[in-house]
Amino acid sequence: MTTGFPPNALSLATMTESRHKPHVSHAAHTLFLENELMKKLVLFAALSAVPAFAADFELKGDAVKGEAQYKTMCVSCHGEKGDGNGPAGAALTPKPTNFTDAANAERLTDEWVYKMVKNGGQANGKSPMMIAWSAALNEQQIRDVSAYVLKFKPAKAAPAPEKKPEGKKAEPAKKK
Repeated sequence: MTTGFPPNALSLATMTESRHKPHVSHAAHTLFLENELMKKLVLFAALSAVPAFAADFELKGDAVKGEAQYKTMCVSCHGEKGDGNGPAGAALTPKPTNFTDAANAERLTDEWVYKMVKNGGQANGKSPMMIAWSAALNEQQIRDVSAYVLKFKPAKAAPAPEKKPEGKKAEPAKKK
């Protein structure tokens, strides 16, 4: 059957009538399989392009050099003290990370901070409001800013709250 239209995925995938049930032509099935393979190849290529870090990631940044960049590019959101209370940060939801909060200390690793500065929040499963600085800073500047950010990190993480042993229920308060 000729439709007057050039063959494309839609016309090749047109179902033909059968006595009992419709079936897909061989050409349409082949096109479908090629399309599925292409999707998988594109996904593989995209995932392969994400930089991988070794378990022994070394930041190699200079916090003294990173301070000037931080004050220029980060203070407006994260604040001068790194507490997330910069003037622009007040209007953001979610609020910028408070680097001084012991509750955040565990995740503030060299690698995590580096990835956030370089690739931004959205690329790391966080807020898209945290932009990627890789277009504005070179590799060493990103490492230097990251090193400066880590200076705000508390020396020790806050202790985890004690958990009650499983199986024991809290006793209800006694009435007086």
